[in-house]
Amino acid sequence: ITQSVVLDANNRSVFHVNLVPNGKDVFVSHQNGTYDLYTADLDGQDRRLVLAGTGSEIADLSLVVKPDGTRAALVSTRDNERDSSGDLLRTLTIINLSTGSSASVDHAEQIQLIDWIGNVLVYSTTAAGANDIDIQRNKLIAYDFDANSRVQLATANQFNAIISAQGNIYYTDSSTDPNAVLGLFKVRPDGTNRQRLSESEV
Repeated sequence: ITQSVVLDANNRSVFHVNLVPNGKDVFVSHQNGTYDLYTADLDGQDRRLVLAGTGSEIADLSLVVKPDGTRAALVSTRDNERDSSGDLLRTLTIINLSTGSSASVDHAEQIQLIDWIGNVLVYSTTAAGANDIDIQRNKLIAYDFDANSRVQLATANQFNAIISAQGNIYYTDSSTDPNAVLGLFKVRPDGTNRQRLSESEV
């Protein structure tokens, strides 16, 4: 970002110039009555609408921006998809922050964003209408947007916790499923190097 400053050569007083880091803020605003996605410089200038809301969104939104600032993952109800009972499903939308193009890549009763690891988005889903003891009810997924491919890292009736650290995903199953293999597990986002670090419920 470049800005020009004009100085008066005849004015010998001190001239202060305030600078901000060269970066973008990505945020959702309800200012116009819909939940719209914007970018702006860190000083608030150059505000730009990237993805207009559809009017189907509710306030329960989540947003995670890729560390290099090129893409964002948005969880909302913007697609107005519903389950067999008529309840709104969450939509996972990937947005190109430079072009404004977007794609819906998943729908579920609940979607939790975990982390961006390189070009891979790690998230979990809760299947709509699934039985409370169904081992496939919750899924841990790694989605590579560039390759349009996904890897199912784990399934569980319920995850007690999922965290990302140093390029690995750590997760724990819940004892609500009597057949679950309990413990603290570690796996790479491509599904390799799976390890069981603990043999008890965490």
